[in-house]
Amino acid sequence: MSTSVTAGFYVGLFAVTNALLRSQSSAVRWAWFSWASTDLVNLADHPVGSMVLSAFVDDSDVLAWVGLGLIGLVSAGQTVGNLRCIVLMTVSHVVATMVSEGMLMVRIVAGRAPATERISLDIGPSYVVVAALTVGIVYGGWPARILSGIAFAVLAPHLFGGLQRLDVGPVGHCCAIVIGVVLGFYFQRTWRRCDRAPPDRRS
Repeated sequence: MSTSVTAGFYVGLFAVTNALLRSQSSAVRWAWFSWASTDLVNLADHPVGSMVLSAFVDDSDVLAWVGLGLIGLVSAGQTVGNLRCIVLMTVSHVVATMVSEGMLMVRIVAGRAPATERISLDIGPSYVVVAALTVGIVYGGWPARILSGIAFAVLAPHLFGGLQRLDVGPVGHCCAIVIGVVLGFYFQRTWRRCDRAPPDRRS
């Protein structure tokens, strides 16, 4: 499967899922958003379901995420390869969610955040897209770096607001950037090593 097909599959599924939800009433739509949210209550009740669905739904500008997702995932796929890109997507979404929500739980226990934030809405593809754009910027070829850099610049004003308070979103985005740098470094080195490996001459 080519890297563009992988990116298209994820982004296409994201677009279709949100189009179907937006054809429903607002009550039905928000019921799905609430179930998919990777908040502390849902992670304790149905962690797998919420973790999976939360990456495919969003309550903001779906078309913008479609465009940014295509840029990021195609760039990352071309840089580290198809399977590694899928691993990057999975790890960034899961780890960034667990770290950011875990930090929120610590803040609630310490009395630094209200208990009502246990059910704060936490959905969207941003951790996946941010990690992919990071790989494109740091390790991609020049076309990927330029496109990913522009896309990241568009996103940046919306990524880190509330970081000083250790809010869930900005903490998760910082985690996604770190994951992109670390996994991208390892993946692009191993992918290039595989490309340079001599062919198997056994009969």
